[in-house]
Amino acid sequence: MSQLADVLQARSQELLQRWVEEVRRRVSPGQESRTELEDHIPLFLRQLQDVLRSPGPTPSPAEDTLAVGRAHGAQRFRLGFALGALVREYGLLRDLLLELSEQASPRGSLAEVCRLTG
Repeated sequence: MSQLADVLQARSQELLQRWVEEVRRRVSPGQESRTELEDHIPLFLRQLQDVLRSPGPTPSPAEDTLAVGRAHGAQRFRLGFALGALVREYGLLRDLLLELSEQASPRGSLAEVCRLTG
């Protein structure tokens, strides 16, 4: 059982809201809707929960995970995001996930954090 996955599941809507606000403020090239900004991130967060809950060493990205990343990148390109903006928005997500891990009670283990960011 992954404590961090449980926290991520319980607080995913809050995390998503904060991420959309940060992307809009720091990265977004225009006036995209919340739905456009969220795009595939809810599915990506569910996939992260699955990775955190999977036993053993960190699994290689599954084809469906890679497909989500490709679809998100293609959607961002259509919206006018530069490649650097796409990288920054994933960095924002990582930062928010690490903050969530730090605030969690009990905190996620170092192994979970490594799995999350690996």
